[in-house]
Amino acid sequence: MRHIERVRSNLKGGCSVELGMRTVIYGPNGSGKSSIVQAIELATTGAVSDMEGREQVKQSTALARLFPANSPIRFAECDLSSGERFRWELPDGARKGTYKKPVHDKPCDVKWPLQVLAAVLGGDATTVQAWLEKQVFKGLTKRKALAKLPPSVRSVAENLMDRKGKTDFLSLAKDAKSEARALRAQATRTESTVESMVEGISPPLDEEERRVLSQKSALEGAYTTEEEHEVEREAIYQMAIALRKFEEAVESEPGNQMDGKLEMLGKAQAALEMIEQHRSRVGEPTEYCWVCGSKENTQDHEEQVRAAVSMLGDALAYKQRCAESQKKLDEMKQELHAKCAVFNATQIGESPREAALILAKDDAVRKTWRNAEAQKAESAQLRAKADALTSTAKSLLSVGKNLLNAAKSEFESNISSFLPEGDTFEIDLTSARVGLLRENGLHSALSGAEWNRVLLAIACGIANGSTLNVLVPSDRAWDRDTLEQMMTALSKADVQIVVMSTVKPEPVEGWTLVDLTRS
Repeated sequence: MRHIERVRSNLKGGCSVELGMRTVIYGPNGSGKSSIVQAIELATTGAVSDMEGREQVKQSTALARLFPANSPIRFAECDLSSGERFRWELPDGARKGTYKKPVHDKPCDVKWPLQVLAAVLGGDATTVQAWLEKQVFKGLTKRKALAKLPPSVRSVAENLMDRKGKTDFLSLAKDAKSEARALRAQATRTESTVESMVEGISPPLDEEERRVLSQKSALEGAYTTEEEHEVEREAIYQMAIALRKFEEAVESEPGNQMDGKLEMLGKAQAALEMIEQHRSRVGEPTEYCWVCGSKENTQDHEEQVRAAVSMLGDALAYKQRCAESQKKLDEMKQELHAKCAVFNATQIGESPREAALILAKDDAVRKTWRNAEAQKAESAQLRAKADALTSTAKSLLSVGKNLLNAAKSEFESNISSFLPEGDTFEIDLTSARVGLLRENGLHSALSGAEWNRVLLAIACGIANGSTLNVLVPSDRAWDRDTLEQMMTALSKADVQIVVMSTVKPEPVEGWTLVDLTRS
């Protein structure tokens, strides 16, 4: 584990001190203990804490006051056990009393966690609880975390973990609840918008109503008043009566007898035609009848044929009249059918233009209702997401509490291993308090020395070995026994510790003692 081996600086009275992984700098007040610590801090961070009553100072003009006037150079540097070096230097500016931008070389990251811990654990209950939960859950990978959840919520939980970049179940449960509330609020606003959109607007026409209106809008001149419609109805009724009467008259004619007479007329006309043809070829008959072939009544038979043709000619004329009547009957039927078709298509009410306007208005209504339905669907999706998040939050909270309680003892044991014998670290997750266990329970109202011991133990317990950590407790008024107990407890810590004390401790294995009493 790399650590700072030497610090050099001309800050205040100047220093050049060798340090160990764990160091106690002891000497009376004013001997330069704080100058060494400030030089380390300035070299590694470019700032100084506890200066001029301020928490941290970075301004060049303020930092320059830490150095003797007219110093040819203002610097602070720390050599690491790895051979690397931190160095901070403040050059003079072009004019007297001015300074250029500081030059700061930082070969690696460095943390001073005690200051951060003091700020966090001295905060409100919410801040403390969030920090404690993070420490307990920080070793839980996403894969392991998801495996501990019910399958029904894993997909939502995984999405939440990816977006938030953490696996802290309790913190994720809060995030899920917060997102669910936001989604429900958004759904409520959307539903309110939908109500406003359709307020006072009738639902759209159904498909049958639109079909009828479409037919109306396509017709021209097919709409009348109710009175005109009734007159047309009566006219069609009278036409139908007349048609029926005419049809009955035509049907009453002896159609079959007429067909027989027409056949006889055809034969008589054929016989008369033959007589005429024979006469024109051979002249008047002298011996035989042209009709029957007898030698008698030749003239009488021809007259009979002619009389038959004359008589049957009336039947032909009647038949022609019947044909004309049938044609007229067909024409009357066609006219009646046409009028009925127009009458059936005729509507009373909206004109084609009015029907088209109603359809256009319904198109706008349909668009509004479609938008409203889309908004309703969106609201339903929002509420479904909110319900899924709420269900996930319940699982995260339930599983998280079990995990937290299971890990709590392990975390407390780890921190307690860096405390002096007899001290036991404890966390109250309900009240978000940390402290030492006493006979009457958790004792969180600690003295300065106790609080420094707890902070040191926590910092050692949570330190990341890959990062340079420098622990410098603020308390200097250690009594010898407490200081030696603390040194013993921290002798195996994998972080660099620099303790300032006004008393000289007994040597403890693994600790370097820097004596400033002779300076």
